[in-house]
Amino acid sequence: FNFSAANIEYILFRADVFATQVHAYSFDLTIPDPSDLPFLEVAVAGGADVLVTGNVKHYQVRGGKLDISIVTPRQFLELVARR
Repeated sequence: FNFSAANIEYILFRADVFATQVHAYSFDLTIPDPSDLPFLEVAVAGGADVLVTGNVKHYQVRGGKLDISIVTPRQFLELVARR
């Protein structure tokens, strides 16, 4: 993402303070980009309502349905604004 060293340090600090550690398990799912599957596994294991991504099309599950919404950053901001 080309973040500056100061931004990386800030992000890691905030993650350490506010993050919740989860233990994800592998899914037997087929998605267009298998390298994105760990993000989905962690979101589901963490009980997330949504997974925010710029690559929504990478999370189209073949042969199944997810119990999590996959949204773009813009859609996420719209959801937050409505609450």
